[in-house]
Amino acid sequence: MKKGVSKFLITHANWALNKLDLETQREFLRAGAFIEYVSVSCTSPTFYEQTPAELASWIKELSGDRLILTSDLGQLSGAPHPEGLRMLLASLLGEGVPYEQLERMVRVNPAQLLGLT
Repeated sequence: MKKGVSKFLITHANWALNKLDLETQREFLRAGAFIEYVSVSCTSPTFYEQTPAELASWIKELSGDRLILTSDLGQLSGAPHPEGLRMLLASLLGEGVPYEQLERMVRVNPAQLLGLT
């Protein structure tokens, strides 16, 4: 805040190269950051690095607040963006993540981060 930064996004928090443990994610959330999870890590045959069950447990643990879910798809080996995101959303619903949390992650939180609401 001292330098004028009022919004911060931790991206690819569930991707293998920088996969953050839950305590680190909690620290970022306490500091006011948003955390982005990418569906490519759970849906792409090439970049499959996390099960939907593990991601669901993270979302439930962190309550979905200040979390954002995006696709990061587009590679030839994966599904198109909308389909890959739909696949992961269906899997997360199947793992018991409430619809309201997922809606917050794909619609409400991104709009808030961008200053649209």
